Amino acid sequence: MRKSIHSESEMVKAVKELESGVSAEVVAREYGISKATLYQWKSKYSGMDVIQDGKTLTVGYGIDRQRVVQTLVDGNTRCTKRYFTLLYETVTEIHAFGATRRTSAMKTDND
Repeated sequence: MRKSIHSESEMVKAVKELESGVSAEVVAREYGISKATLYQWKSKYSGMDVIQDGKTLTVGYGIDRQRVVQTLVDGNTRCTKRYFTLLYETVTEIHAFGATRRTSAMKTDND
């Protein structure tokens, strides 16, 4: 794969300019690319932001979207832990008291 002469942050900035209302011809001319390349960048980088952490620039979906994803992951982790805790308690109770009663679904014709 050929290395791009434009960094990801430049690509995101070009897409932001396009989304802000500047014509595609002007943006493409400014960055020295074709309109087709600009629209490819738009399909890939639309909605992304350039985030500056100290001295480095990273391309991502912004802090708000990352925070939402992290909240969902945390919630999923809590639910998973709760489910397995309840499952463990149920299995422990079954083993502690034994399966003394058999339900009708567990009975066979020989009983």
